[in-house]
Amino acid sequence: MRETFLIVIVIILACLALVRPRIGLYACVWFDLMRPDFFAWSANGTFPYIPVLSITTALGSLRHFQDYSIVLRNPTARCLILLQIPVIASVIFAVRPELAYPPFWEFERLMPIVLLIPVLIRTEEHLCTMFLVIASSLGMVGLKFGIYGLRVGGVHFADGYAGLDNNGLASQLSMAVPILWYSRTLVHAKLARHLFLAMIAASFAAVVMTESRGGSLALLTAILLVTSVARRRVAVVLLFCLLAIPPIYLVQERYFSRMETLKDPTQESSANSRLIMAHAAFDMWKSYPLFGVGFGNQNFMVLQREYVEDSRYWSLKVHNGYLQMLVDCGLFGFVLWVWLLFSVIVRLWRSAVMCRARQLALEAYPRAMAISLIAFAQYNLSGGRERDTILYILVMCAAAWQAVALAEAQQSRSAEAQIVEGEVAAV
Repeated sequence: MRETFLIVIVIILACLALVRPRIGLYACVWFDLMRPDFFAWSANGTFPYIPVLSITTALGSLRHFQDYSIVLRNPTARCLILLQIPVIASVIFAVRPELAYPPFWEFERLMPIVLLIPVLIRTEEHLCTMFLVIASSLGMVGLKFGIYGLRVGGVHFADGYAGLDNNGLASQLSMAVPILWYSRTLVHAKLARHLFLAMIAASFAAVVMTESRGGSLALLTAILLVTSVARRRVAVVLLFCLLAIPPIYLVQERYFSRMETLKDPTQESSANSRLIMAHAAFDMWKSYPLFGVGFGNQNFMVLQREYVEDSRYWSLKVHNGYLQMLVDCGLFGFVLWVWLLFSVIVRLWRSAVMCRARQLALEAYPRAMAISLIAFAQYNLSGGRERDTILYILVMCAAAWQAVALAEAQQSRSAEAQIVEGEVAAV
């Protein structure tokens, strides 16, 4: 029954996407982030949910063909397009190309859709809707895990969700918190604001109960940044403390025992494996410096026995997003990927500062995206995947924000000029 209901919804959205591609884009983002097929217990079904939404959205967007040049004019979008070159090269020159094909096609499936974001998201109203879609999609995942964990009195989410392990789930929910927080300022209904606050509380609980050290640190980073720029810092600190205390209390002994391993990672097997994999990844990259061993981490896992003596650590991931990109795609892919991430963060942060200086209500957009991406950058030191969906959606939303901010600035200057002309005429 659930699967049938979801299929009907997807078919309706796909039909709408043919005539209103922006709705199709929202639907693709919703499905990629929330994965309602897992909610409906139909993830292993035969209906191709994501391909149907993606193809119909792409077909519907053909009417905006004359606007596709926006992608080439935008520096963020250009960087993402250039990133495809070393990624493709890493697959062609992979040690075992057949291992790189599945993650490569998963990654490339996402690219046409995210590159449509700056084409279809052209106004502040469009961006607001996109933000609310992202926030509610991630927030529903937080509610799913957080409410369950609180209801049963504390649990350890050892597994993740929709292809993410527990660390990936914690990272995604940590990134969701600033988006949910600032999305509260974009809605007027009190019920919606309270719902976003409940999603934040549930996301806190879910992150704590994954017992992910990297995810917890990313969440702490996001909280500190949100608090540091808040206008009522004391109230925000007290609120976040009230939200975090209940889940930590429920699993305090196990949670703090897990966090204490950060003091000396070499004394705990899981934490120590991160250090061993980091050394192995760097040594392996030196053997394949230009094109890497192959996109997707699978080639690294096959080759690591030559670089790791202890058999207990064979078949582990790199658990460091930066080193994974370096060893998988080589130096050029690493440089472009790091530049893409951090250049977007810097531009967003500067934009948020300018919005606050001009007392513009639009500050919520760049601030939320910047803090979310900073949390991702911090988490990537101990985990992460180079093909995380949320990363590229936010990066292209940042590209769309550049056009929206420019249009709003021009409109503001035009209004100010008209006011000045009116005052001069009055004199």
